[in-house]
Parts: sequence; C-alpha cells; structure tokens
Amino acid sequence: MKSILLASASIVAFAIAGAAQAEVTFGGSATLGFNDDDDGDEGTPASNAVDDHDGFYWDATITIAATQDLDNGLTVGFSSEFDIADDNLGLDLESGSYVLSMTSEMASLFYGDTAFAAETYYEGVGDLDSDGFSEADGETVLRGEAMFGGFTLGMSYVIADADGDHVGDDANVDGDVDQLSLGANGEFGNFTVGFAYQEESDANGPLVGDGVADNGEAGEGTDVYDPVDTNGDFNTDEIFAIFGSTSVAGADISLAYASNETQDTTSTGVGVSYPVGPVVLGFEYGFNPDSLDTYELMVGYANGPVTVDASYSDNEDGTDEEYSVDASYDAGNNLTVFTGVHGGEDNTDELDYYVGGTLGLSDAASMTVSYAVDDDESEEDEIGAPEYQQGTTVEFSFDF
Repeated sequence: MKSILLASASIVAFAIAGAAQAEVTFGGSATLGFNDDDDGDEGTPASNAVDDHDGFYWDATITIAATQDLDNGLTVGFSSEFDIADDNLGLDLESGSYVLSMTSEMASLFYGDTAFAAETYYEGVGDLDSDGFSEADGETVLRGEAMFGGFTLGMSYVIADADGDHVGDDANVDGDVDQLSLGANGEFGNFTVGFAYQEESDANGPLVGDGVADNGEAGEGTDVYDPVDTNGDFNTDEIFAIFGSTSVAGADISLAYASNETQDTTSTGVGVSYPVGPVVLGFEYGFNPDSLDTYELMVGYANGPVTVDASYSDNEDGTDEEYSVDASYDAGNNLTVFTGVHGGEDNTDELDYYVGGTLGLSDAASMTVSYAVDDDESEEDEIGAPEYQQGTTVEFSFDF
C-alpha cells in the first residue's frame, strides 16, 4: 500500500512539475514473407489448420515509449504499440500492450500488460505438476515491487481479463481485484533463494442463459470476468513454492518445492549442471508423489561459431519421451545457419526437422530462408528452436 500511495502522489507531482525534460521515442517493425505450405496435411479441415501463413504475408507495428524524470527521484513512463497492417493495406489503429510505470531506486509500480509477481520471480526446477503458476497473457495487471538488502519483493493483482472484462464488474467476485500474487528472490553469500505464492482466484467463468456459471455456481449477468477462458495459462488454484540455488566445486545445484493447496498435491525438483570445457552437462528430476516422476538430460556445446543443444526427457513409466537436437553455425558475413530435429511422444512418434539461415542485411534488416517439416502439427508452426513455419519460408524483417 505504501508503494501505491507513493506512486499516486507522484502522479500529482508529474502534473505540476515541468522542470525535468521528457523523452518520447518512436519505433517500429515490418515483415514481408512467403510460405508455400497449404495449411496442414491432405484431408485436414481448414478449421483445424495451425499454419501461420499460406502464400504472401506481411505486417507492420508502431511502438511508442515516453519517460519523465520527476524532481522527487521518481521516473514515470508508458509504452504501447499499434498494429498498422496485418495481411492488408491498413488497419483501424488500436493500441495494445499498454504499460504505465513509475519507478525509483527502491520501489516500482507497473499497470497494464505486465507479468504477475509469482511468475516474475519463481525459478522452477524440472517438470513439476504442482507449480503451475498463472502466466499473464493480455490481462490488465497491477504489480508493485520493492528492493531492500539484496532482495526484491513483488506483489500483483488482476484488474481485468484479456478481453477487458473487469473484476469489479462481475457480481460473483467480491472486490475489484483478483488473485493476489507474491514473489521474491535475493542473494546472500553463495546462495540464491526465493518464494512465490498465488491465492485461489474468485473467477467463476462466463454465465449462460439460465444464470449458471461454467463451474455450476449460480450468478447473474453476462460477459463477466473470465481469465481462464481468455488465457489458457491462467490457473485458479492456490499455489505456494520455494526455491534456491548454489554452486559447489564448479557444479550449479538448484532445488524447488511447490504445493498446490487447492488440489492438495506437492512436487520437488532437483537440478545439477556442470561445465566440462566447451560442454555443459545438465540433469533435472521432478518428484511428483501424486502422479509420475519426470527427468531430463541436457547437453550444451559452444565453441567458436558452433553451438549445439540436445535434450532427452521422459517420465518413470516411459510414456512421455521427448528428445531434441538444435544446432547453429555462424558462417561469417552476417550469415547464421540453423538445423535440428525434434521427436518423441508429443510428436506422435513423427520426427520433426528443419534447416534454415538468417542473413543480416544491416543492423536493422535481415532475410530468413527456412524449410521445416512437422507432419503431425505437434509444434503448431513453431518448429524447433528458431520456431520456423511448416514448409518453405522466405521472410524479410525490418526494424525502425
């Protein structure tokens, strides 16, 4: 509350202070490309296609950012962006990704399209079933943070879901904010520690004609606050987690413990990584007493122009196998080549693979040419580490 009051007072100061110089910057990006894929395998209905583009495609975005240093040590700023073209010759301008910020050396406040506190600070280890913290994706969020003694503590609330439906407009929710989210991390000595927490959400979901919510609870009204439907990464459960890491004899060791209080489940993750020359070896294990334990082996190699990352993961029953190899080569003259393969259960035993390259035409322009195969559409047109599209793609990108 003190941080909020401080920021509120600073808004008044901003309105009357004119001595400090404001800074407003504009930027933008544009893309023009061609993809030859026909939206899925033969016989796949168009409604089920996951292809990003078919044929020529283009888009352009304008970004704006403004900052103002106030006399009391507070800096006020905002940022937003406008899509001005998306496979057409122009759009009615509608801004997105708006964030208002008020920052100082000791505390900060963010309002708009910003992350929740728990996801901001939480550092998970392994594939844990009980650490499914909500991840913001278009919600209106109020988040504050404070720094002291080498630690950073953050707190956030949801103000509106990704469709703009406000918490306070929902008769089934008591209050104007939802799902308190907390997080913190810091260092002391050779240790990094932290915690994360989110309370159970009051969201009921949209009401149908008989006044009954998706979860069967009675209510009134329509178009109510529904973060679950508008964001698949929003979790209504109450979750608590602690985590830490340290280095011993050259090895990095990480631990995490999570408890889903709503589902009454717990998970523990352990991770170790160790460098051997240009190679880094890694191993993570997730203990999930209420389901299946998981593990992952990782190998990373970086030497001169070559980088290679490989991983293999599965669960204790051997029913969730995944493996991948991603490599890149800096060929010089601003050309980088990428290739890789992905496979496993999530790929329905189909092997996905890709090859491509990016040529830097200048500091603000590049050309990418790629060929990728994902017959079972398991990677949904984000194939491999570069997230290439299915088929052959030629794309030009520009930054302004």
